[in-house]
Amino acid sequence: MPLYIYFIIISVCFLKIELVKITYHFLLFSFFSINLILTLRDKSIYIYTNVIIIVQNTPMSYSTMIHRRLFMQSFRRFIFPILIILFFIATLFSINHNDSHPSHIQNASMDLSDWNANQIIDLDGEWEFFNHSLLEDISGTGTLVNVPHYWENNPVYGNLPYGYATYRLTITGLNEDQVYGISLIDAGTSYRLSVNGNIIMSNGVVSRTSDNYEPYWRSEVGYFSADQNGVAVLTMEISNYDHYQAGFWIPLNISNGSTLFNYEIIHYVIIAILFGVMMALGIYFITLHLLSRKEQKALSLGLFSILISMRLIFTGHRLILILFPFLSWNTVIRMDYVAGMLILPVFGLFMSRLQFIPIKRQLEYFYFILSLLIILFGLVLPTLYLPDMLTMFKLLVVGFSPFYIYTLYCGLKNQIRGSALMFISAMIMFVAVMLEFFFGGSIYNFFFASFIMISFMSIAIADEFLVIKAFSKSLESEIVIDPLTNVYNRLYLNKLIENESKGRNPLSGYYHLLFLDLDNFKNINDSYGHIIGDVILSIISERLRSFFGEQSNIIRYGGDEFIVLYESAAETNIETIIQSFKQYLEKEIYIDGNPYQVKGSIGHCPYHSKHDRLEDAIKNSDAHMYKQKQTTMQQN
Repeated sequence: MPLYIYFIIISVCFLKIELVKITYHFLLFSFFSINLILTLRDKSIYIYTNVIIIVQNTPMSYSTMIHRRLFMQSFRRFIFPILIILFFIATLFSINHNDSHPSHIQNASMDLSDWNANQIIDLDGEWEFFNHSLLEDISGTGTLVNVPHYWENNPVYGNLPYGYATYRLTITGLNEDQVYGISLIDAGTSYRLSVNGNIIMSNGVVSRTSDNYEPYWRSEVGYFSADQNGVAVLTMEISNYDHYQAGFWIPLNISNGSTLFNYEIIHYVIIAILFGVMMALGIYFITLHLLSRKEQKALSLGLFSILISMRLIFTGHRLILILFPFLSWNTVIRMDYVAGMLILPVFGLFMSRLQFIPIKRQLEYFYFILSLLIILFGLVLPTLYLPDMLTMFKLLVVGFSPFYIYTLYCGLKNQIRGSALMFISAMIMFVAVMLEFFFGGSIYNFFFASFIMISFMSIAIADEFLVIKAFSKSLESEIVIDPLTNVYNRLYLNKLIENESKGRNPLSGYYHLLFLDLDNFKNINDSYGHIIGDVILSIISERLRSFFGEQSNIIRYGGDEFIVLYESAAETNIETIIQSFKQYLEKEIYIDGNPYQVKGSIGHCPYHSKHDRLEDAIKNSDAHMYKQKQTTMQQN
C-alpha cells in the first residue's frame, strides 16, 4: 500500500551506514521496498514487521555513508513539499489500486450466480482455444489453455508467433436485466470480442492473412447483457502478423457496466494528471536552462521528465490514442520504445552534470551517441527487432545502476546539498525498475516511482538554483566590483570562500584558477605616476575580460594581482592558453601617444567546485606563480 513511501523516507532519514556494510543494507532496503510495494491494504502488518527488522538491524554508530546532520537539515527544509508530493502520489496510488480479483476459471465455464456485480474480477484461467480458426470456423470443443496465454512460434511463418486463433468462455448465472462491462488493455495484436455472437469491442482488423489484417492497441470497454437464461458466451478472435509476441496475454476484466466505466475513467484521469505534472516540470526546467545556460542539470532533468511523460501516454492505456486515434500501431509502438530507451542516456547525462564524482567527457559522448543510435534504430528497424533493442537496453540499465547509486552515495558522503533527496528517490526508482524488468510488476509502479524521483530531484535542483540566485542577489547589494578595473574585488572572493565552506558554492563545474602578478609594476607607478598606472590596470582588466570571456570570473586580488576562474574541461591544455594570453598581455599600451609595455607571471591550479577548496586552489596557484616569477628573474 502507499504507506511504504512514508516508511521508506522515515527509515532512510535515520540510517547511518558504513561502506563496508553497504551491500548488506542495500539488500535489506530492497527486500523492504519490494515487500511493501507488493503488500495490499489488508496486509499492512508486514509494514510494521519490516520497520522493526530495519530498526533492529541498523547500528546507530555508523558514520561513513549517510550523515545524520545532512539528512535532518534537508528533511526539515524540504519536509513540507515532500509531504505534499507523498500525499499526492499516495492518493493517486490508492485510487489506481487494482481491486480486481482472479477467478481461476476451470473447463472454460464460470458460474457467477453468487457474484456481486459491483466487484471487478479477472477472467483468467482455462478457456477453450481454437488455433487457426475464427468465430465462423468454430465447431465442437477446443483445447483448454490458461489465460494469460502466449502463442508458440509457427514454422509456417519463419518460427514467429504469427497467425490467428479464437478463445471461448461460457459464463452462467448472470442477470439478464443487468448491463455488464468488459475491459481490456490490449491483445496481440488485433482482436474482436463477441458476446453471444454480438461484437462488443475490437482493436484493429482481425484477418486470416497479413494482407487484410491491421494491428491496433488501445484500451477498450465493451458492454453486454446475458441472454434470457443468464448465459453469456464470450469469443475472443485474435490475429498477429507483426509482433514478436502474440496471444491472449492480458485477462479480461468484468463487472457492472457503470462500475467498470468509472474504473476506466479514473485510470485515464490519473494518467492525464501524471502526464500533465511531469510535462509541466519538464518544460519548467528546460525554460530554467534557457534563462541560465549554465544550468545543464536543469536541461537534463527537464528532458528526462518529458520522456517519462511521453512514455506514460504511449504505453499501458495509451492515452495518446484518445487524443490522436488516427496514429498507427507502428507509430505508437516505435514511440513507446524510443521514449522508453532514451530515458537511460538522458538520465546518465543528468547524473554526470550533478558532478558528485569526476566524470570523463568520453562518458557524455557515449550518452549522446547512444541517444542517436536509439532514435535511428527505433525509427528505422522493423518492429520485429525492437524487442532485441529492449533486451540490450535492460542490460545497460542493470550495468549502469550500480554506478548511478555509487555516484549518489558519493554525494551523500561529501554532504552535497540535496543529495539525500536524490538518493532516496533513486532507490525507490531502482526498486520499481527491477520489479518491472524481472518480477512482472505493474508498469504503473514505474511511473509512480518516476514521479517521486522527478519531484524530489526537482526540489533539490530548484533549491540549488534558488541558493545561487539568492547568493548573486546578495552580492549585487554589496560593493563587490572594483571601481577602477570594473572587475570583482577581494570582497567577492571572500564571499565565494565563505559560501563554499557553508555548502552553498555558487560555482559549478571544473575550472582552472589563474593567478596573475604584473612584473615590476611598482616601477611604472614610480616612473610615470599613479594616474598612468591606474589607466594601465584598467586596460589590463579589459584584456582579461576580452580574452577569457564573460563567463569567467575576473577578480582583482589586490594591487597589481588578478585571479581568473576560467571554466573549462579537465583536458584543456591550459599552458597553451596561458602562453596565448601572455602574448596578448605584452602588446604595447598607448596612453597619450606614449607606448607602455607590461609583462606578468601567471600561476595556475585546477579547481573542481565539488571536490576542491577554493582557498587551497588560490594558495597553490600563488605558489606556482611565484616559481614562474623566480624562473623569469633567473633567466634575465
